[in-house]
Amino acid sequence: MKGSVIEYRGKRGLVFRAKFTDASGRQVMETLGAERDGWTRKKAEEALADLVSDVRRRGYRKPRALKFSEVAEQWQAKTSVENGWKPSTAAQYVSIVRRLNEHFGAMPVAAIRPRHVSGFKAEALESQGAASVSRDMSILHSIMQFAVVKSTSSATPRTGSSTRRSSSARASS
Repeated sequence: MKGSVIEYRGKRGLVFRAKFTDASGRQVMETLGAERDGWTRKKAEEALADLVSDVRRRGYRKPRALKFSEVAEQWQAKTSVENGWKPSTAAQYVSIVRRLNEHFGAMPVAAIRPRHVSGFKAEALESQGAASVSRDMSILHSIMQFAVVKSTSSATPRTGSSTRRSSSARASS
């Protein structure tokens, strides 16, 4: 079994992708990394060899794309036990996850982009205080990192903007 390395030149530069067949017989294409992040053709070919080896030795199958709501539920179940949340913390996180699910719930985790996070943040700042929005963003970040560790996503979106209330939200407070 073999695969191939595909070089894709987009507006952000050269990106390397691996194209191979997983254990279920499905053709898979996975993004490996960008040249700007230190990826070379040789490094991409080594990563492809590792993927093909995983298919052969362990029967690797590309995981299905999970929705944000599914990952958030898994995150909540795992971290509440691991961290031993107090009842008040658990109740607050249930409320935060409900707000996040209203915005991101139906979206596949891998499809969430910085613009989606910025849109959520802007909407939230219209009706909530900066501290609440900051807490929501912190939980969102934690859920997205959990998704990366669980291999349901390859990136954690970042907004690069500060958590400040808009002037209209301050005026209405």
